[in-house]
Amino acid sequence: MKQQQCSNCVFSSWYHNFKQVTIKSKIIKLSSEFVHYLKSDGIILPDAEEVRYSNDLERYSDDEDDTWDNAEDTPTVSKFPDLKLEIDNAISDLGGVVFPKLNWSCPKDAAWISHNGTLKCTSFNDICLLLKSSDFITHDLTKPYEYCEDSNITHHPDDQYELVLRRWCEVIPGMEFRCFVKANKLVGISQRHHSSFFEYLPTNKEVYSMEIINFYNSKIKGKFADSDYIFDIYKNGEKYCVIDFNPFGEKTDSLLFSWTELNTLDASVVDEQSEGFFRVISDSNGIQPSPYNSYAIPKDMVDLKSGEDINKMVDFFNLKNLISNPGDE
Repeated sequence: MKQQQCSNCVFSSWYHNFKQVTIKSKIIKLSSEFVHYLKSDGIILPDAEEVRYSNDLERYSDDEDDTWDNAEDTPTVSKFPDLKLEIDNAISDLGGVVFPKLNWSCPKDAAWISHNGTLKCTSFNDICLLLKSSDFITHDLTKPYEYCEDSNITHHPDDQYELVLRRWCEVIPGMEFRCFVKANKLVGISQRHHSSFFEYLPTNKEVYSMEIINFYNSKIKGKFADSDYIFDIYKNGEKYCVIDFNPFGEKTDSLLFSWTELNTLDASVVDEQSEGFFRVISDSNGIQPSPYNSYAIPKDMVDLKSGEDINKMVDFFNLKNLISNPGDE
């Protein structure tokens, strides 16, 4: 994967070329100050009344006052009034409800933290909460070029980030598809939500396959900046719309394909009518675990369950022993 491939997938790089076949969106330039806020530790919302906090929990004990440390070096959060006004106006223009993303990613791994379990946002604080809680957004902010083979630079300049607000629409998960393009040829299609079984997909696979091929040939082919790329689309009634573009590389989830087969695939011999071209979960036995489940529980619990952190395992057994034998020293 090349750095330029990632740059071509920045939302503002492709949106205007595909404006007629995608969701209406607003692009807002972010200041370096706000990007620094997104990168900072802790989740303090700009409109929160209490803007001081401390992560130094070791200073607190039962013998001290039940208060947070108010040292002068405690970080504070700016209110960002100009940005808030711009976002409020954009939300209003887009119908009052939006879902956010940065240059590349949306905070789908943080949906669990919202009050409704979705990316639906109606305010500046809703957006900040999702962005601050997302590992995907953190990756965009710190090392978006991590997997690029042609550059030692992993970061992106703080003054070149943008917030994208997209008009909210209720999406049927089974109607989302990921399409793989190699050498300007559509070489594979996968259902987007591969952790679920949708009984209508196997039945209508041939119809959907031909519709997506026709949509690609008429609306996308030759119009994107790369010859190798991935795009996500959604079938809304009789029409299809583009959701996003992603680099053709292992940074992007290959879903029901593997990157070994995609990388070795010869686009010139791909048969669009072959069984493996369009892949869906064919029955409920093929359901896979959701890749986002682990984001909804503390990382300590994930590490403990997997046994990846031996120190946490030791602490756990010591705690278990203490609870079972409270009189032991």
